Amino acid sequence: ESLMALRLFSHGYNFYAPTRAICYHLWNRSNVLRKGVWRELFEDDSIKAEMTALEQNSKSAVQAILNGEVDGSAYGVGKERTLQQYEKLCGVSFKAKKMSDEAMYGGINEKEREAIFAEFQQNKLMDLISSFQT
Repeated sequence: ESLMALRLFSHGYNFYAPTRAICYHLWNRSNVLRKGVWRELFEDDSIKAEMTALEQNSKSAVQAILNGEVDGSAYGVGKERTLQQYEKLCGVSFKAKKMSDEAMYGGINEKEREAIFAEFQQNKLMDLISSFQT
């Protein structure tokens, strides 16, 4: 997803963060609509080694592009904006493997973080407890 975002950004597309849900994503992989996707290929012993090698090669290529070690134009990285501009926008340094506080905390003011994340953790705990009651 980081490479796709870089590709879009470097071609001049802008990113926006709506304040309310405007779309739906099917997270549950057990849903009948998600059966037979590429991930299940890793479970097939006859091609597992090949799939694992392909996955590792893909991860290495993505890392090289995001680290600025190779020219990403062959992979669809544009010329409108640079990797450095993308990293500044995101608050992430891929090569250094570091994130700014703003990126890490979603732009939430330091004084407000504790209360917001405490409430978030309480809600997660309540969801977990209620999941055992069904």
